[in-house]
Amino acid sequence: MEIARTMQARPASAAAGVAMARRSQLEGRLLAILDGRTARGQQGRAATVAAVVVAIAMMAPLAAVRAQSQAEQSAPEVESTIAAATRRRITRFWTRRR
Repeated sequence: MEIARTMQARPASAAAGVAMARRSQLEGRLLAILDGRTARGQQGRAATVAAVVVAIAMMAPLAAVRAQSQAEQSAPEVESTIAAATRRRITRFWTRRR
């Protein structure tokens, strides 16, 4: 608390005190941290499952977009491979007929 008081007392160092917030907010936060009546147990199974579902819901669209962009980049390679295979097949067909 003393650090917050001294930071607010000097206007020249106000930029350094921004991270500390105002003294009243800091005091309330410290009192909340020190409150022994607050339950701080481990998260339950439902909270864990909810976090996993949210993470999947956020990552799935991003993965789909990335897969689509990679497919678009590799499409010309696939088409050229198919065209080359088709040319070889036609060449073999006409070579055997002679």
